Amino acid sequence: MAPGRHPGGQTQAGLRREVRQKCELWLCGCAFTLADVLLGATLHRLKFLGLSKKYWEDGSRPNLRSFFERVQRRFAFRKVLGDVHTTLLSAVIPNAFRLVKRKPPSFFGASFLMGSLGGMGYFAYWYLKKKYI
Repeated sequence: MAPGRHPGGQTQAGLRREVRQKCELWLCGCAFTLADVLLGATLHRLKFLGLSKKYWEDGSRPNLRSFFERVQRRFAFRKVLGDVHTTLLSAVIPNAFRLVKRKPPSFFGASFLMGSLGGMGYFAYWYLKKKYI
């Protein structure tokens, strides 16, 4: 047998080319590593915050976009982080930040009021539960 040939008749270079075509490319090669998990989680958070259009969905970074699409197709990723539906979030979050900049006292006052009511409700529930149950 000629050197560099596989018993099946293919050359080693041909086998490498075939392996490259069959595997999905991740950050560190064909294997899905911790680096892919970290970047995938970061991109997921950016999409959740409505920033994906600014950074990669505008077509300026096609490799990043295809990477995130491949990460989202993984079962474990969907199971842990879930799908992101940002139609509402991308409209609400930027407006919420603008509202905070324009009217900080009323926004923080309303937040404090809601937090206080929630806290009082929790302690009332805890007290009544302890007293009657």
